[in-house]
Amino acid sequence: MLINRILFSNVDHPRFPGISIYFQGCDINPKCTNCHNPQTWEFDDRYFVPYESLFQRIKKDLNLLFNVYDLVSLNFLGGEPLSEANRKAVKILSKDIKELFGTKVIILLYSWRKPIEIYEQRLLNYVKYVDEFVLGRYFEKYKNPNSFPVTKNQLYMSREEFDKAIKKLIKKNGGDLYANHIQL
Repeated sequence: MLINRILFSNVDHPRFPGISIYFQGCDINPKCTNCHNPQTWEFDDRYFVPYESLFQRIKKDLNLLFNVYDLVSLNFLGGEPLSEANRKAVKILSKDIKELFGTKVIILLYSWRKPIEIYEQRLLNYVKYVDEFVLGRYFEKYKNPNSFPVTKNQLYMSREEFDKAIKKLIKKNGGDLYANHIQL
């Protein structure tokens, strides 16, 4: 997995303090104009982090937050967490964190993809442990620094809302083999 940085954050989740993992590498083209993280665009192996090191660091940081808070967030940002280079890390890390901490950690995934792209690109399996989503491209013209998410075209969705959107897509497509193998 490619990790640009990890930091404590009070702004990446609308309600809970947390740990934000900024993945390195973004697969959207063209790139978002005035992206606030252009340094995370390139897929660069210099940012490679072994999984066990990442997991131990996140576990340690979350435990520090639990000294003060009952509920915390783990935020996946980028770059693009669902790029081919990063999606496996999203799945494994979110699964392992959920198994360790349960509902005490709210996992929030940011992606340029909307539910239809996640469905069409067969990425549902990679987000099955995610609790909340901020989905959609960053568009400078819709920016409102006092709102969450920061641009009004982006969708902030709970797991339940995301699953409903996916079920509508499956129904619209007549249910395919891929969808039948995914539990929602």
